[in-house]
Amino acid sequence: MLANLGDRKADLFLKAFWTSRYGRVQRGRLFHELKAKFPERKEAIALASELSKQAEVYANLEIADTDPWKQHSEATQDAIKALALLGGTQTHAIILAALQKFSPHFVERLLKHLVTLIIRYQLIGRGRTGRLEITASKVAEEIFNEKLKTPKSVWDELKSIIPPDDEFIQDFSKYSETKAPRARYILRELELQRWRQLNPQSAPQFAPISDPEKVNLEHILPKHPGADWQPVTSADPWIVDECVDRLGNLCLLDKSSNKKEGAKGFSSKASAVYTRSEFLLTKTLAATYSNWDRSAIEDRQKDLASLAVSTWPL
Repeated sequence: MLANLGDRKADLFLKAFWTSRYGRVQRGRLFHELKAKFPERKEAIALASELSKQAEVYANLEIADTDPWKQHSEATQDAIKALALLGGTQTHAIILAALQKFSPHFVERLLKHLVTLIIRYQLIGRGRTGRLEITASKVAEEIFNEKLKTPKSVWDELKSIIPPDDEFIQDFSKYSETKAPRARYILRELELQRWRQLNPQSAPQFAPISDPEKVNLEHILPKHPGADWQPVTSADPWIVDECVDRLGNLCLLDKSSNKKEGAKGFSSKASAVYTRSEFLLTKTLAATYSNWDRSAIEDRQKDLASLAVSTWPL
């Protein structure tokens, strides 16, 4: 078991394993619960064998390009990458149970729901971890006991803690993200959703890439504004501190865009860079805004929040 876990913590695995089958448990109670559940030598040996197998699965729950996931679809692997990026450890017990009981197709559908759960409840909504753990533990146990047999039945249970659309829009409208990979992911998914809205009869022909080697995360109002931004920063001295990491102030740019424009004012960047972008949400900046200040950032973030509702729907 330890060999299969690699650098993953054994007690976290044991907790996830137990939770995926028997419900919520505190780490300090694990030994006592295991001893009571498997009191005989024969049972303990069978448990050891099962733990060894499940440890390999657990060790790869956040690594999409490993053997356990090769039998699954690209969409499933993308969801695993997203959960690892977004911080979806509370869903590990659910995934362990689902891999035991669901078909690969059902696993794919379930993982999409789990991404929405983490986005809406944990990342954007800042929901309490304890409440999420209680709900996820109950769901995992019911999947393993075959009380929940489909992704829809799981989703119906999880929706009880997920913020409704109006609350999600309100939370999203205030959201800031300091971690570039997460911001890139959110903007990428919003970009894809906007493409689908404008091309309802077609599947996306390309996916805006999140590879930091190929795509820049652009701060429209820079972290260190140049002289061109002096009118904005003079009128609103706190705008950089309070707004630079707001999602409304971020956009995607391919790295071939003119990096020399980075510190220049909004008008210059809009005409030289944004209007030429292949990213729809970035291109819209040039057509929608004539200047960039706190009001523009808040207005754009509200637009993104409305788009987020259909990107991660209930």
